[in-house]
Amino acid sequence: MSSQRQPLLADSKGDTFNYNSVNSQDGVSRTPGIGTGALQYRPDPLRWYILMVLCVMNISNAMAWISFAPVAYPAAEYYHTSANVINGLSIVFMVATIPFGLLAIWVLDTHGLRAAFVLGSWLNLIGLIVRYVSTLKFLINYHDQLPVYVVFAGQTLTAIAQAFFLFAPTKLAAVWFPDNHRALANTIGSTSNPLGILVAFVASPMLVDTAKDIPVMLGWFIVPGAIGCFMASLCIYKGKPEIPPSASAAMDSEPFFTGIKKLFTNKAYVMLFISFGAGFALFSALSSLLSQIVCVKGYNDVFAGICGAAIIIAGFFGAMIAGLYVDSSKKFGLTAKVTFSMSVVFICAFYIASQQEDQSVLLAISTAGFGFFGFATLPISYELGVEATYPVAEGTSGGFLAMSGQIQGIVLVLVGQYLAVDISPEDEEIQVCSKDNGVKDLKYTALMFAVYSVVAAILYVFGVRTKYHRLLAEERDRVPWMKIVKVAILTKHVLPDQPQREFVQQGKKHCCLERYD
Repeated sequence: MSSQRQPLLADSKGDTFNYNSVNSQDGVSRTPGIGTGALQYRPDPLRWYILMVLCVMNISNAMAWISFAPVAYPAAEYYHTSANVINGLSIVFMVATIPFGLLAIWVLDTHGLRAAFVLGSWLNLIGLIVRYVSTLKFLINYHDQLPVYVVFAGQTLTAIAQAFFLFAPTKLAAVWFPDNHRALANTIGSTSNPLGILVAFVASPMLVDTAKDIPVMLGWFIVPGAIGCFMASLCIYKGKPEIPPSASAAMDSEPFFTGIKKLFTNKAYVMLFISFGAGFALFSALSSLLSQIVCVKGYNDVFAGICGAAIIIAGFFGAMIAGLYVDSSKKFGLTAKVTFSMSVVFICAFYIASQQEDQSVLLAISTAGFGFFGFATLPISYELGVEATYPVAEGTSGGFLAMSGQIQGIVLVLVGQYLAVDISPEDEEIQVCSKDNGVKDLKYTALMFAVYSVVAAILYVFGVRTKYHRLLAEERDRVPWMKIVKVAILTKHVLPDQPQREFVQQGKKHCCLERYD
């Protein structure tokens, strides 16, 4: 922890000397807000590479998650099973994140980013290879369902790996990036996962024309996983920079279990846990059920795919704009509340449009608007969670927010399917869902999504009120100590046995003589 951090002291001209050369007997305090103000915070150039590695692994893992969804029927034919079983290959990701998410959070905050990336990347790669093994012909000779069991085993390994990547952006941004780039780094890392979903939605249908093409798809999907594993295992040689990029990065976090306790005794965080998790879950549930909601009114799978892509593409731009804005303004709460509320407006518009024919333009605009404002809320909420609970470790606060989204996502999908009703005779004539009987209308599911989002927005706007504890700690650190400490040491104003309080008073005198801002 703090003993491993060995930054340098510096003045405004960049002259440095080793922090270890100054021991506590010299009177230099290691207390945050006093001594750490003398540290030179410098962003490490490796930070962008670390972020790129996270993006590659997040994209690869998200591709594995959704790979079968666009080609469910050819996959069901290839594995000699039903489409519902193939749908389970996607659901296993949400289920696995809950128990293994705790392990991922512990690894991130106890052993650091490098350990999490290496472990996660190897789990992901092995899972991708096992999925491909399920296509080898000799397996079916032992049991006709053995390929299904093998592909589920591989998918489960990749699902376990997801938590190590999905929970990492907040931790990476805090440890590697200065305070004026943290939200941007969090945005890039967070949106790489839905970008992988978009890639899979495009690539899977392109690679699979018929059932016999499933091995081709699974083979190609190994490539980004192998690249990410190589980048993480061989090219990342440290889990954090030698010189911290900010005051908060130089300070120690709460112990793991103490941090968890503090999270759930913090009212603002609990409200954020519930309301942000609801928004996260709405994206997952809507992505899963979008086609089934709109096909009843005659909108085909191609159009549903366009709407799904609009959510992600517009969301990427919305998140980038919001990330850049809050990096400069630091208005986390206000920005998140505005974007969350606007996303609710568009999801309500989606419900209205989805219940009518010939409203393609309104549906496209509503889904794009939901993505633009909803994704903008994502990284800001992660940062807001850190601000509300600091000094709880960033991986812990961000990880539990993501877990809340996964838990609520499972509930929304299951409840949404339960609310499905028989299609009306009028809609039977225009529906493009299936030629078979038994098509269900998810109009009440769409209504439930709209109501759920309104309740979540109310909780977010009125329940999430907090001080920005991390920013306050860093602001306390931005006082004229850099030159004070160096002058005090070089001129020996601080005696070895001089107590810290007198050192502070001595520093104030130097502050008055030679001010440093």
